[in-house]
Amino acid sequence: MTARRSGTLFFIMVLCYFGASAAIGFFGPWYPLVRNPLVLLLVPQAAILYPVLVYSVLVPEPLGQIFPLRGVRAVTLILSLFALAALFPAILVVNDLSLYFSKNGAASILNLAELMPAWQMFLVVGVLGPLSEELIFRGCILQSLRTSGKRVLPILVSALCFGLIHMNLNQACYAFVFGLALAFTAVMTESILPGLVMHMALNSSQVLLFYLGLAEADALPRAELKAQILLLAPWAAGGLAVFVLLVFAMRALEGRPYRRPEAGDPRILGIGLILGVFTSGGFMLADYLGLLPI
Repeated sequence: MTARRSGTLFFIMVLCYFGASAAIGFFGPWYPLVRNPLVLLLVPQAAILYPVLVYSVLVPEPLGQIFPLRGVRAVTLILSLFALAALFPAILVVNDLSLYFSKNGAASILNLAELMPAWQMFLVVGVLGPLSEELIFRGCILQSLRTSGKRVLPILVSALCFGLIHMNLNQACYAFVFGLALAFTAVMTESILPGLVMHMALNSSQVLLFYLGLAEADALPRAELKAQILLLAPWAAGGLAVFVLLVFAMRALEGRPYRRPEAGDPRILGIGLILGVFTSGGFMLADYLGLLPI
């Protein structure tokens, strides 16, 4: 798939997400199963994964090229956890900054956690969610964008798509930053497995903190947010530097020199990407302005 067509795929994913959300809203009042917390978590994930799976079946490209699940050393996976720890203060700072202007995007998920067994929450949010998102965004989307031959832009665009698909300003902000880190890791290691471990660990830790009573759906007061930002800012800056060094260490351990992007159609911007960005961005703006009946 060319880089421009990956934008079309993203737009289709956005439409599928809206379709699934509309179906839940329409059928929910009449069918109790639709209101089941497990269904409410799984359906949006399945909606954005479905177009990618259809694409992987219909096109002649090898699955290993679409989804780079190349094996890595165990020590690389261990280093990925240290890399996540180094990155975590930066994610917290971005999250706190976004909460100045938006509501807590994870609140709906945390509210669902109160209605379902912990093992289901860990399975869906901690395992299945990261797995599907890594296959989509660091797999299909990122690898397609890299066929443009560009180095940095595929990382930026794939992270933007990853942020926007969350459909709320708060999650979009820190998901963009996390998406940059995951895409950089995938490019440097030529595998999505280290990023997958990071993603699973981050999501699972948030679920664990909630069940331990250390995470709440409500945002902190602004004064506490400001104090937390000022406290974490130096750690975030230092952590980012450590994160980059650890990713380079992972690449060295794997013995994989940087692979230059494939020389193909250099165009990335297309009508599909534009429509996907404006549609998801418009939804988030409407949500921010309180124009949505949800």
